[in-house]
Amino acid sequence: MSGERQVAPVYASYKSFNTFFNARREDGHVTTVVDRSLMSNFSGSTANELLAALKFLKMINDEGAPQPLYEQYVFADDEARKRLLAEAMKVSYHFVFTPPFNLERGTSAQMAEVFRSQGISGSTLARAISFFLSAAKDVGIKVSSNIKVPAVAKNGTSKSKKETPPPPPPPASVVTPDRHDEPPPSSAGAQHFEIPIPINRKVRITIPADWSASDWDLFQTMLSAYITGWKQLAVKAKVEAADQTDEESPT
Repeated sequence: MSGERQVAPVYASYKSFNTFFNARREDGHVTTVVDRSLMSNFSGSTANELLAALKFLKMINDEGAPQPLYEQYVFADDEARKRLLAEAMKVSYHFVFTPPFNLERGTSAQMAEVFRSQGISGSTLARAISFFLSAAKDVGIKVSSNIKVPAVAKNGTSKSKKETPPPPPPPASVVTPDRHDEPPPSSAGAQHFEIPIPINRKVRITIPADWSASDWDLFQTMLSAYITGWKQLAVKAKVEAADQTDEESPT
């Protein structure tokens, strides 16, 4: 129906979904309404996700009233539940089972686009695909081995599409000036700080003003590697100098 409100694909945890229904089976009856009070053992956000999942799978209506599928699912044994859920998925996830997308031969990027067409993105998209793949594996729906859950960036954006990596940050300059040398020229806004070293020496470091936390981590890693290399060179130079002295000494 064109006027029907679109419900986002399930993005709850498949484990939480099963835990909820196992508890309802132990109840021994079906309540007249399915609401958050039946989910007191879950967090508030998980309860909301489960209610949305039940609506998407057409197990309850917008008012929370149980539908025939819900009642069947509550009392069904584990094997019967697989059949019921497989049938429900083929209806509710019609966009996955409809050409031109081929679930048995598709790729992760294609799967992400299909789910993105339902108005979801970022971590929600990744979690929605995760639920589908977990449920499909459990109920025996064949899925291409090339379809995986997309990675999610730290800002929540799905990384299913190939992204152009950002340009590398400007390098930091590390200098060891002699006493009263002037600071090296640098771009506007750069940060300068010095590390005092015993016996009247110091190391001056210049950092671009727009450095991020990841830039600092990379700089620390690279600086440690440089220091290790310098130490090795210094030891090697001392050994070579000692060998040279021994060769020049009279026997």
